[in-house]
Amino acid sequence: MKKRSYFKCPNVLICDDRLPYTARRVGCILFAFTNVFGVCRKGYAELARLANVSAATVKSAVNALARFGYLTIAPTKRYCAEIGGVGYGRNEYTLNLAVLKKGYTRVRRDALGYELTASAFVVYLAILMYQGGKNRAWPSIAKLQKATGAVCSTICAGLKLLRKLPTLLVQRFVKPNGAFASNSYQPATAFIGAPFTESAGVSDSDDRLLSRLYSIIDALFSQGVQLFFGHVGVLRNLESVHTKLHLQS
Repeated sequence: MKKRSYFKCPNVLICDDRLPYTARRVGCILFAFTNVFGVCRKGYAELARLANVSAATVKSAVNALARFGYLTIAPTKRYCAEIGGVGYGRNEYTLNLAVLKKGYTRVRRDALGYELTASAFVVYLAILMYQGGKNRAWPSIAKLQKATGAVCSTICAGLKLLRKLPTLLVQRFVKPNGAFASNSYQPATAFIGAPFTESAGVSDSDDRLLSRLYSIIDALFSQGVQLFFGHVGVLRNLESVHTKLHLQS
């Protein structure tokens, strides 16, 4: 059975500041690979590879998740030819699916492979949580601190890494008085499972969409809004488009 391109991560897990960031990331991975019965069988080595930590750190994270009621651990046994007898196999984790009823966030499955620190990954999950079913989210740093239990410096360090993601558009807005407003975060959840490809041609609908996009860009630059994107060079390209629009008019 083919897995979906997204999975459900409990909001209580994202916001549980009793857990270290690594434990929340490991918990997110376990929820990504659980079956319909809430059972997941992943070895410490595989979990460590996905979480980009050591096996000892994963063991500590799993024990913390069990201590706070997110899962139960059942050791399994199997025959081992090397020792000529029965030995311990991978642990069987039964996740508490009831926590999903308190609210969950849809997360792209390929987000598990993002090269992020554990704290930055939790900040990313919090942004997705604030996004909900909308196209973008507007959480302030204070709201992200409250959601994750992180200090301001940790949030800022995480956002610095998140701006490099190709699937997250970060826009920084400036008020008329020069003060910074809350950032706008637009995850590419609308394109889950749809890879970005270059088209051989442009249809009429695409042309209308581009015209609408150009008008929005023109309005943004005319209002003096500063945009900061995760892709290097996108801002320069938009400035070029904005210049060309005025040269054609």
